Amino acid sequence: MLKFLILFSSLVVLSACSKDEDLSETNSSTSINSTTSETKSSFTLESGSEQATTNNSKEKKQNFPYAVDMNDFVKKVTVNNKSKQTTYDLTFITEQKGLPQSITVNTKDLNDFGNAIYISSKGKEVSYPASISAVPTKTINIVGNNEKMRKVKVNTQVKIETYEKDKEDPLHIVGDTYFLFYNRQKTISLATRNFDKNSGPEDLNTTDMVEYIQEIYEDTNTSKTNEEDTRADKYYDLIKKAWKKQKDYIASIDDPKEKQSVQTTQSAAIMEATRLENENPDDTDIIKESLKRVLDGK
Repeated sequence: MLKFLILFSSLVVLSACSKDEDLSETNSSTSINSTTSETKSSFTLESGSEQATTNNSKEKKQNFPYAVDMNDFVKKVTVNNKSKQTTYDLTFITEQKGLPQSITVNTKDLNDFGNAIYISSKGKEVSYPASISAVPTKTINIVGNNEKMRKVKVNTQVKIETYEKDKEDPLHIVGDTYFLFYNRQKTISLATRNFDKNSGPEDLNTTDMVEYIQEIYEDTNTSKTNEEDTRADKYYDLIKKAWKKQKDYIASIDDPKEKQSVQTTQSAAIMEATRLENENPDDTDIIKESLKRVLDGK
């Protein structure tokens, strides 16, 4: 009887241990599945976020297909013939009579709106703060330098703002909405009111506007450098030619004593450089540099 009780007790303990192990495995499995589920959920959300960003970008292009990229206003110019400086403005001009000669749009101006428009006429300049925004596609009529009207579609609006309520509005254009768009020359145009015909806010007609075309900026310092490089190459070729001609002549002489008596290649190059300096005194420094390149064997 005692043996039977001991055996029965052992079976009960073993059964309990087996259940605990099964429960532990179940909990462990549940924990792993839960972690895996959370990981998958997190990945799905992240991928969805990236997809949403891509879709927003595509949607923006679809909704504003004629929008102007504001990065096109960023350019580097040479300051004091030395350093390069980044600017954030473009100037627009017109050949039409009776209108301001130029209008500059600055996309990084020191005012509450961050943008400004500068209108120049007869030596005088008037500035207004402006806001630039994307608007639903709109068709406007514009008159260009050829005085022919054409239709263009726009998405980039430039609204004329005011610094403060009491500030004067000499051109009576506060509240005007102008437009930026890419023209047939692949540059940017600015559509404004017809300042000659429309003198006040009540006269603004966005279906009959005038076109100002982007003024093509050329860095005069870069242009000057390119011209100097071209002239330097020309002088170098002429001096090098004189040097080589004398070298070939010396090589053709068999008598060693006669070789020693003729002009050297260096002298020939110097003589040619001197001739060029006499003919082009303004380019003396450029010619000397070209001579140095030849004598240094470059």
